[in-house]
Order: sequence, then structure tokens, then C-alpha cells
Amino acid sequence: MLLFKRSNKKQSSLFSVDEKYTIPVSDSLALRIYSDTSPHNWKIASLQKGLILTYRGREIVGAGAGFGFPTLVCSNELNFSSSARVRIFQQGKATVIQKEFFIDRIKRNRFQRATLESRKARNMLDIAAILYRKYFRVLRLKDLLIRFGVRTEFMSIPNVGSVTMTYVIDRGLVRVKADFAHVKKKDLKAILLLNERSSRFFRVYSDSNGSKLVDAEIGHWGIVRADHASITDIDCKIGFRLRQMENSILRKGQEYLNGFLDWVGLDYEINPNCLAFEYAIEIMEG
Repeated sequence: MLLFKRSNKKQSSLFSVDEKYTIPVSDSLALRIYSDTSPHNWKIASLQKGLILTYRGREIVGAGAGFGFPTLVCSNELNFSSSARVRIFQQGKATVIQKEFFIDRIKRNRFQRATLESRKARNMLDIAAILYRKYFRVLRLKDLLIRFGVRTEFMSIPNVGSVTMTYVIDRGLVRVKADFAHVKKKDLKAILLLNERSSRFFRVYSDSNGSKLVDAEIGHWGIVRADHASITDIDCKIGFRLRQMENSILRKGQEYLNGFLDWVGLDYEINPNCLAFEYAIEIMEG
């Protein structure tokens, strides 16, 4: 499905964003883009974000990555962006945002001074996990790891390329295009495009197959089998919808752990051989 078309309408001049820029979607909803790593929430405070949805002026992203945030899986490790460049222009009535994400961070879980790539650290945590599963079944594994001093860090790495995301915002429809032409293909296993919001505000998953899941029922990383799926607030009045696209797998997920994790989303897993990917985000209000 072609989402981006050539336009004969005159475009206004391109300009850069130094901090943030907000585009109204309705009387109560807006989309915001930052050039820095704002908002600095919890675990991903040091990472860039995609489009941030606001409701009555309040950012409702939690510790989510926002709409259209690229992540690379290289040698089975997650690579992220902590720096970016943003440009904006008008195209008729639509606002066009181009954000170039420089992929320069890698995720590491640390146990005291050792990374979990250390065999000694992994063995210690394996033993602890067995004990907690046996005697304290109500604790989730990630909660357990935090209790034992495991922390997530995003370490600087040599740049492995950049992903340019183009967001065309026309009221309640966001057309998204990802350009992977400048991503280094060596050891690239998959590309992820995250579309995440706060799980404390957006609590309901539903899809065109009739499924409806609330909070933790959504699960952590499940495949969406329906033609389209939505994430909404508990009253099903505010939300967003994504559809299945070729050359990708649509996944749903939700996690909340106070002070650490707060995200719910619909994410695309994309074939690493793709040079570009397009999709649409429908913002729902009613």
C-alpha cells in the first residue's frame, strides 16, 4: 500500500527544530517532537523518542518510545539512538517532520560491576531466579532482577548508521516512512519500529478479530494475527490503530514496573533487507 505520494503543492521552506515542536490534532490532542532525548522518563531517559502524543497538554508517553521510533537488532543485540536531527515543513494542510536518528547506543544489563554477558553474573542470577520462582511466585522476573541490583544501561558505541523517519501529520492521520538506506547491513538481524505510549493511560488492546485485552493480559511481545489492532484508554475514547503491512510482523506488548517500565504498544518487526518501510497511524478520539 503506497502511503506517500508526490505532491504538486508548493512546500514551505524547511527549518530545523532546536528543542520541541507541537502540532495540534484536535481540541484536546496534539503530537510533539523533540530534537533532544526529552521526555526523560525512567529507563529510556537517555534515548531519543519518536512522536509524543499529548492530551490536554499532558504528555501521555510514560516510558514509551513514542510513535515511529527505530531500533536495530544487530548480532541479537538492541541498538538505539541518543542523538538526532529534526526538520519540519508544511505540505498543504499537512505538517511534515523529518527526524534523522543516529544509531549510537547499545543496551546492556549490569549486575553490580559486571554485565550480564559475564558468565559469572548470569550463573548467580540463574540461581536467584530459581529460588524466587520457588518461594516468591508473585514476583515477576524483571522485578526480581531489580531487587538483586540489575540495572539497564545504554552504552555508547560507534555509529552503525542512521534511520530517517518522515511523519506526515494531517489531523488524525499520521503517515510514516522509514528510510534505512544509511544503515550498515553487517550483522543486522531485524529492524524494529516502535509505537509506544504509557500503559497507565492506554490500557486496552482490541483488534479486528474481536480480541479485547486489558493491562497485563496484553502480554509482552505477542504477534497480532488480525488485519488491524488498536490501543485505547480504559473508556475506549482515545487511542491509536495500526494495520498489517507487507514485509513485516505486527506485534503487541505491554509492561509496567514502577520506576522502571511503563509502555504499551504496537510494533513492527521488519525484514533487515528492506531499504524503506511505510505505514499509517490512525489517532482515534470519540
